[in-house]
Amino acid sequence: MIQRIQSLYLLLAMTALSVMFFFPLAVVNPLGDAPSYLNLTGVSGFMEAYKGANLWFIGFTALTVLLLGGMAFILFSYRHRPRQMKWARIVSLVLVLFVGLMLLGLDKAAAGMFPGRDWEVSLVQYRWAVYMPLVSLVFMGLALRGIRHDEELVRSSDRLR
Repeated sequence: MIQRIQSLYLLLAMTALSVMFFFPLAVVNPLGDAPSYLNLTGVSGFMEAYKGANLWFIGFTALTVLLLGGMAFILFSYRHRPRQMKWARIVSLVLVLFVGLMLLGLDKAAAGMFPGRDWEVSLVQYRWAVYMPLVSLVFMGLALRGIRHDEELVRSSDRLR
């Protein structure tokens, strides 16, 4: 049923992931220049005209939408718990890959914005929104635990019949 606790966890995971659309992921402020904000959908601020990292941000946006769609699919396939568990594991794995790619991509995008500068002196500050996929991963783990608990409950009731 959709009223189960794992549905709440899936909704919280979707909310945590969708928050990334509205807040900056990182701020790049090299050597005291005007700051540039790295959002999920692109660069804003001082280097808004920078188009070198568009492929990273298109990939981030597409992968986030794909993850949100996968979570919605899991949420609405509540009648098929084995399928729910399989897709929850797949989405969790993709979330782990997404975190790694996002951190790598943000570093590459920030380094490409200011070529020829000593990058170790430059400042890249990650904001709290960059950690939302990890929060979403925790909620996915809790949802997977709830789905597994429901499946065990159904199997035990089938044994009693």
